[in-house]
Amino acid sequence: MRRPRVILRRLGAGDAALWRALRQEVWARHPEAFGNSHDALAGQGLPAFADQLRRDCVLMAGAGKEPLGCAALDPERAAIEAVYVRAEHRGRGIGRRLLSGLLAEARGQGLARLTLMVAADNAPARALYARAGFRVTGGGGPRALTRDGRLRDLVEMAAVPAGRWGRRPQPFALQSAGEAG
Repeated sequence: MRRPRVILRRLGAGDAALWRALRQEVWARHPEAFGNSHDALAGQGLPAFADQLRRDCVLMAGAGKEPLGCAALDPERAAIEAVYVRAEHRGRGIGRRLLSGLLAEARGQGLARLTLMVAADNAPARALYARAGFRVTGGGGPRALTRDGRLRDLVEMAAVPAGRWGRRPQPFALQSAGEAG
C-alpha cells in the first residue's frame, strides 16, 4: 500500500486549536523531552497559541488531514523549538523535511545563526541536527526538571553560517495557511 504524500504547511493564527492539540500531545506523550514547559504552557488558552503562530514560523507535516509532526522557528531568539514527529511516522524523513523547511525560512529572514536545545541523551535528534549542520556549542547546557521529577541534561547546538545548513537540501512542498485545503 502506498503512503499518502507528506505536505509541509505553515500554520497561521487560525490554526491555534490544531497547534495547541499538537503541543498537548507532545507534552502528554513525551514529558521527558520538554522539561517543565508542559506545566507552564498547558494552561494557556487559544489566544496565546494564535499569538505564537503570528510571531513564529510553525510548520506542520501532514498526510491528508492527519498531522504527522511539527517544528517551530522563533525568529526573535533565532531558535528552533518544538520539533516533534509522531512515533509511528519516525524514520521516514519527516523530521529532516521539517528542519529543512525551518532552515529555508531562517535563510529567507537573513538569520546568521540558529540555536536549539536538545536532551543530551536524545541520540536520534542530535544526529538529525548534526546532519543539518548543527554543532554542539561547547560547555554544559542547562538542566531541565521534567514533569516526572527527573533532571535532564540539555545541550545547546548551533548552525552557522547559513550557506552550510543542510549540505544537500531536500525538496519539499510548503503551503501557507491560506493555501491549505
